[in-house]
Amino acid sequence: MTKQYEISDEDVDAMVRHLKFTDPKNATPEHARAKLEELQAGLHGMAHTDPEKLDKLQAKIDAAKKRDSEAQ
Repeated sequence: MTKQYEISDEDVDAMVRHLKFTDPKNATPEHARAKLEELQAGLHGMAHTDPEKLDKLQAKIDAAKKRDSEAQ
């Protein structure tokens, strides 16, 4: 069984930086944490309702990470 993801302060900080570009009026730690919780709940639901879609999403993320690491 995999370890359950817990939202870290580092994740919240990264989301705040993202929100500064996409939704500046809501670029607060509280809103960032709420967005991360929404994403977590959505992915959890997807794992139950459409695990194949979640697997495809994970494969795309892994491929992007690999491309990014190779580009550096």
